Amino acid sequence: MDRGRVFTASAEDTAWVEATNLTGNTPPLNYTGIVRSTVLNQLMFFFDGVNLCYYEPSTDTVKTWVASSGTIPSGSDNGKFRLGCTWRGRLVGSGLFADPENLFCSAVTEPTTWNFFPPVTTATQAVALNTAPQGIVGDPIYCVAPYSNDLLVVGGSQTLKVISGDLMANGQVDLISSKVGMAWGEPYCMDTKGNLYFVSSDAKVYAWRPGMQPEIISNPVAQILKRVDMGKTGVRVGFDPSGQAIHVFLTTLEQPNADDVHLTMELRSGTWTTLKFKNKNHNPLALCNYDGNREQDRALHIGSWDGYSRYFDITAADDDGSVIESDVVIGPLTSQDFAELMLEQLIADLAEDSGTVKFNVYKGPTAEKALASTALAPVDRTWKAGRNNASPVHRAGHAIYIRITSTNRWALERIRAEVTKQGETRARQKGA
Repeated sequence: MDRGRVFTASAEDTAWVEATNLTGNTPPLNYTGIVRSTVLNQLMFFFDGVNLCYYEPSTDTVKTWVASSGTIPSGSDNGKFRLGCTWRGRLVGSGLFADPENLFCSAVTEPTTWNFFPPVTTATQAVALNTAPQGIVGDPIYCVAPYSNDLLVVGGSQTLKVISGDLMANGQVDLISSKVGMAWGEPYCMDTKGNLYFVSSDAKVYAWRPGMQPEIISNPVAQILKRVDMGKTGVRVGFDPSGQAIHVFLTTLEQPNADDVHLTMELRSGTWTTLKFKNKNHNPLALCNYDGNREQDRALHIGSWDGYSRYFDITAADDDGSVIESDVVIGPLTSQDFAELMLEQLIADLAEDSGTVKFNVYKGPTAEKALASTALAPVDRTWKAGRNNASPVHRAGHAIYIRITSTNRWALERIRAEVTKQGETRARQKGA
């Protein structure tokens, strides 16, 4: 979608083609906010808070979404759905400004049927929380995430709940947490093992499985996340099958921002890294897991400010023409009692096909001061592919870091550090 218009493209196409607009509105969608969508009966329904329309692939047209029975819910301010998904064959809508704690479900397999009080009650009819015995959730709904055919996760501003089973078949609304909410929109993804990952309304990342309490996993990057303004940031979380990683994209919504920093967690090691796009127009606004026939087609696609769809390619030598810069900090090296350490030398082994890297060493009386210190001379020394000669350091500090930077593709196998603990005599002298 671009400026409220709907475009399509097939795999390997090099240009977008605009769908025919039959809604009578120009453009058919509101583009002052994030537009979300879901698919049911091979139709794509849009949620923009203002309009009701859907895309029909068979005719390549955008049409007005009209109820064939009942009335598609809207707020007292005439606001429309801003959130939605497909669950148990129903189209689920929520996010009404004037009714924020409610959730609405169309009839099963009938996204145009919204009669909540038909003459004859059936198990497949349309249903809403406030028309069912379960009642509204009691917290503004920020996210609806279909976990399985039986479970729908409902993230509120301060709570996490789950709907178990169909609302018309004695389904239950159970409280998972009264302390953890979800960020607005679609701040979640799932891996192949059934773990749900999401960003909370207070800018933390959690992992969750049914029967468990949400577990915070973002402590290593807490200092980055706490600076995020959740009211001005579009949060999207995606699973990258090729890299076995979870991407947390934190994009400023007002305009492209060169300072946006995103996060990635490698699932096999649990390691967090930061990601920053050199071109601010590449910051993601939308995500989609494309399930193609070939290995290179099965990837996490991101939609950006410039209208392009891109995906992560671990074999790429550059980022759409821009040099890929890497920056890794290892440490701190400290003793168990935080006594002063002497780093005598470093011996690095890089992969045989690795590119050259630069490294620097930092030291200080505390980990924080060491990380903020100036690199020790000589600066920007290099390691090349294979086993490298010993790099002498012979400097002492209570905390020591090693920083590796490069504009090449590189792979580190190991670093051996020769470290000795300073004796008690030296420690007393320094304290005298």
